[in-house]
Parts: sequence; C-alpha cells; structure tokens
Amino acid sequence: MSFTDSTSQQHAPGPAGEWFPTCAVFDCDGVLMDTESQWIKTVEHVSGQLGIERPRDIANRLTALPAGQIADALARESMPAEAPEGELAAHSRQILRRLSELDAERISRGVELIPGALELVEELSAVMPVAVASNSARGILDTKLEIAGYTPFLTTWVSCDDVPEGKPAPDMYLEAVRRLGGAPGRALTVEDSAPGSAAALAAGTRVVVLAEDPATAPRGHYALTSFTDPGFRAQVRRWTAAAAERLEKTPMTGGPSAADGHMME
Repeated sequence: MSFTDSTSQQHAPGPAGEWFPTCAVFDCDGVLMDTESQWIKTVEHVSGQLGIERPRDIANRLTALPAGQIADALARESMPAEAPEGELAAHSRQILRRLSELDAERISRGVELIPGALELVEELSAVMPVAVASNSARGILDTKLEIAGYTPFLTTWVSCDDVPEGKPAPDMYLEAVRRLGGAPGRALTVEDSAPGSAAALAAGTRVVVLAEDPATAPRGHYALTSFTDPGFRAQVRRWTAAAAERLEKTPMTGGPSAADGHMME
C-alpha cells in the first residue's frame, strides 16, 4: 500500500488512533499544483541568461528555497567573488524581478492540479480552517491560488514575504496555524520537499509527505504517492468525521477571510 502511517515512530501528540486535525496547512508547488517543474524551468532559464554553468543543476538544487534566497544565490554565482555587497544586493533584486516576471507569465497560461488535491482541500475546509504556506513570493502565490481555484476554500495563505524566514525555518507554518486560530499539535500539514517537511516538523505539526516513493520520502508522520490512495482516503474520512463531531459541539469562530488574511504582516 502506498499510504504509510509512521506516527508511532515520530512521537506525534496523542495515540495515532485518537488524533485528528482541527486545522490544515498545505504547501503549494508540487502539492496543490504541478508548478514546481515550471519554476525549475524559470530558474534554469534565468541562470542560463546570467551565464551560469550547468543552469539545470543549479535550478534543481535551489528550487525548494524562497525566491529571494534563489535570487541571492544566482547573483553570487554570476558575479565576481570580490563584488561589493551593495552590488550583489542590487543584482539580486534585478534577478528576483526577472524570476517573478517569467513565473507570472508561465502561470498565466494555466496550471495543472495535482490529482485529488482540490477535492481534499474542499473536503477539509468543510469542517476546519485551511491555509497554504509557500516559499513563493506573495504576488505569485496570490496568482497561483486564484488561477487554480483554491481561494474559495482557504481561510488564509502565507508567503515568504510574510515571515522573517522561509522554509526550512518553521516561521511560515507557525504563522499559518496562528492565523487559523489553531495549535501546531493539532495541525495537519502537507509537504513534498525536504525543506518543507523540516519546517512543518519544526513547527510541531503532523506532516503528510507526498512523494513518488514513500520509502525515500522526506521525514514525516505519513507518506503517500497520491491523494487518491484508498488508505489515505479512509484516514481522511476518519479525520473529517471526528472534526465534524467536534465542530457540532464547538462551532468555529470567525477568523480572517481569505481576502484579508493572506495580506497580514
């Protein structure tokens, strides 16, 4: 079976059979939509324009980092080692603008959703608040979520512009859970990268890792190859049933709307 539950080995809060989430936070690229491959192409293209050798390799190496850190890395790769910090910073800002422009162009032509992701977000949002936490810049993240149709089901979303440090630091997940009015120990998070899962674990959440091979997936509490996996779907039904029962006893209080929450500093 492709769905793997390793909560007993991860020291998650409470027995695996009793735990259920009261809020959920999803990564974006590679989890909700197949934009990661587009982003890699964007970084590769800009790296090539800068004259960096082996642009594909550097794109693959940097892709999971926040956009600002990628721009900093490309600036250092493309300028002399003795370049002043001021010139490096200015060059990095130019690179970041170019990355953002190209990414926006690609996204505007449409995005491909990860199978089962939209349905999962909609299902969870019916019984708990749901957020997105992404290393994407704020403007790009807004565009992705709107074009892909996720915004009606989200309470808020957090970009790399909204926190001091992007993934693998826990800041982004802690901020998302805070905005949802939840507790990290009762938050379900969904990731696909090592930096992302490290951030979610450091924040104290329970982590589902989406990977081609669960045996080699980054560390998490659960691993799966598809959101449509029967074992995972059965687990989600148990979680949502428990969350619905809790909701009947304690109705959710109003939180920030998607229109306002994602812009909170």
